[in-house]
Amino acid sequence: ENNVNICTGCKNDCIYCYSKSMAYDYGWAEKGHWHKEIIRQKDVNKKRNLYDGLVGFPTSHDITPNNLEAYLTVLGKLLNAGNKVLIVSKPRFECIAQICKTADPFKDKIIFRFTIGAMEDKVLSYWEPNAPSYQERKDTLAYAGEQGFKTSVSMEPMLNPSNIDELIRDLDPCVNDT
Repeated sequence: ENNVNICTGCKNDCIYCYSKSMAYDYGWAEKGHWHKEIIRQKDVNKKRNLYDGLVGFPTSHDITPNNLEAYLTVLGKLLNAGNKVLIVSKPRFECIAQICKTADPFKDKIIFRFTIGAMEDKVLSYWEPNAPSYQERKDTLAYAGEQGFKTSVSMEPMLNPSNIDELIRDLDPCVNDT
């Protein structure tokens, strides 16, 4: 109930995406066009109040260079209203670096949760065809933590369970939350 989204579609075009399948089923997006992000300006312009509990932003699309300006506008509204925000992303370094810079005064109100379900780019690029590489995600995770933000990792879906121990060992030094 505390989820905020401002786009229909997502550049990552993940095969397993629940939002994509719902959008196709309900006619919110044309089949085969989910990768074409459409910023919903009415959702960007909307006034944001204090929610009861943690706000997930985004939850049905990712943060990309195409929607970063709109994302920062809404993030600013949420933070200025006093919200604590969980930012879930398959992180692009340039986007997260800009969020860290812009939201630095609110770092106590932000938790970054980066989705990293495999170490192998061949696996990632199959399931998440337009998402960042493993190394970019790991570097971004480390950067956000170095900037003083809370960092966490979501390993769902786990795309290569045979390497889960190695993945955890590799990412653990970059995680300061969950």
